[in-house]
Amino acid sequence: MWIEKGRILNTLAFKMSHRLIWDATSTSESHLIRSLRDREIDVFAWGGNDIPEWCKDEHGGVLPGMKYIVTLRANLSSLAQSLRIQHGPKGNQFYQLDYDVFIHFDGKELRARLQWNENGVLWEGPAKVIPSWS
Repeated sequence: MWIEKGRILNTLAFKMSHRLIWDATSTSESHLIRSLRDREIDVFAWGGNDIPEWCKDEHGGVLPGMKYIVTLRANLSSLAQSLRIQHGPKGNQFYQLDYDVFIHFDGKELRARLQWNENGVLWEGPAKVIPSWS
């Protein structure tokens, strides 16, 4: 996730959608729960003109012009029970989890929340903000 060049940060409200996918034929329920326990999302600021699609290159290195700002951490393990096997166009089976991250900065404090839809009901939960200096 990144914040583009020129955005004023006196007050900032930002939404970023995320999707996690696992192969259903090789992923156990216990693995799903473990992988959802401490999900982390790094937030970057972009200093360039044209906004790139990615923050990191194929080797995991941060792209030139990106500056790391903060990490968000949330426990999504309670969502594992609502995951259902889905079928792709070629018959492959997978689990998919879609959720949104909301970031709000009011000039003093950065806060984050998660939001997801579970069986037609919109749920919300906390995300911990871990500053870059910790």
